[in-house]
Amino acid sequence: MKSLGRITRFLAAGALALATLCLVNPAFAADRLTLKDGRVLEGEIVRELDGVIWFKSGGATIMYTPSEYTKLERDTGAGEKKEDPASTQPAVKPAERTEEAKPRIGDRNKRAAVITFGDEENGNMVGIYCTADVLRQAIPLLEQENVGIVVIRFKSGGGALLELQKISDVIHNEFKPKFRVAAWIDSAISAAAMSAHCIEEIYFTPQGNYGGCTAFYGASLVAMKGRELEELLFAMEKISARGLYDPKIMRAMQISADEAGFSALGVSPPTGALSADIDPDTGKVTWYQDATTGKHVLNPSGGVNILTFDSVTAAKFKFSRGTAANLEQLARAMGLTEVEWVGKQDRRFIWPVSKAEEMTLKFRQQTKIDEANFRRYVANLNEAIGRARAEQDPSNRGKFIGKAREALNMIRNMVRNNPNFIFFNWGTQEEYDRWLEEVERVIRDSGRR
Repeated sequence: MKSLGRITRFLAAGALALATLCLVNPAFAADRLTLKDGRVLEGEIVRELDGVIWFKSGGATIMYTPSEYTKLERDTGAGEKKEDPASTQPAVKPAERTEEAKPRIGDRNKRAAVITFGDEENGNMVGIYCTADVLRQAIPLLEQENVGIVVIRFKSGGGALLELQKISDVIHNEFKPKFRVAAWIDSAISAAAMSAHCIEEIYFTPQGNYGGCTAFYGASLVAMKGRELEELLFAMEKISARGLYDPKIMRAMQISADEAGFSALGVSPPTGALSADIDPDTGKVTWYQDATTGKHVLNPSGGVNILTFDSVTAAKFKFSRGTAANLEQLARAMGLTEVEWVGKQDRRFIWPVSKAEEMTLKFRQQTKIDEANFRRYVANLNEAIGRARAEQDPSNRGKFIGKAREALNMIRNMVRNNPNFIFFNWGTQEEYDRWLEEVERVIRDSGRR
């Protein structure tokens, strides 16, 4: 329970920090966006990145790619409209492009890279194989290759809550200001779905699945309840706001729609029930935290009381922006008429392996080796120290001292590659540092006998 307390305190602190992001709302907005279907929206430009616009109108914020709108008029503050010159140019079909109209080699707005969040071969547990630290290390490598569009492909069955807020912070605060970020969901369950939930632009593979975000702790997988669960629910409301998703969706993924199952959790209403209406004219989806108001009931469904999206339901209810089995389909769904996928071809993948992706793969490969061999590292360390202490001949003792230091260095390298091993094996950085200091002392003393 001590480690659980650490996790929930961190989540609460993260949620408090997130809350400050949602306090500022403009009192007036009069920007105008003309869509290719002829509709004209009035509202406010919330965010822009490389021609992609997040436009707030009618209380909802929706992302539009350059292929979806023809004109953008900005309010000047004096009741006048200023047209964005780039948005008033007629769309040019790919076949009609002249040589001058083609993107420059190395144009970052057309350069995209796929980085993976877990894989079947090496590992996919959040907190061990999928970490905030390795995502942060990917940023300078993406910049080296002049990448402007980052697709994070999710293949993870969940993991540790300790990493959730950290991952969300890196994606939201460090990736989004630098890149257009999209999630490509092959499988994102529990903590993996919660990690992806801050990304506004989500696509699925045909077999993609997303949700089932129930929280457990301990070796016996006891369901999280009470205050700790309440704090986690609150944290995910704030992360939902980062991704511009209705918080009712994630709540339905976290807690039961069944009244009896919900009551046992010891948290405030409502339950995780979820229904929705789809406007037949605009396609707008309206969500309800019950199973009676909306025409479409998503939770409970088919005897299951925790929401999970597949690619069909995700697209139907506008949670995903499309379904793609390969890069060509993904580029089309993203509105990328011209794109250069960065990296080297690799027979194992349907996307090129960029420098950032190569780094994440090596990270997971080494993590898998270290996780499998950690007990052996410790056993070798203890055996070498024991033999050094028992050895009467000083000339032979040095050999075992060398083996002890070699085993200790394996542990140091393990932690250097993946600092989260500290949490799972020692608890805190302070406890790990004390352990190192004690082992170093024992090795020195063993060599002095």
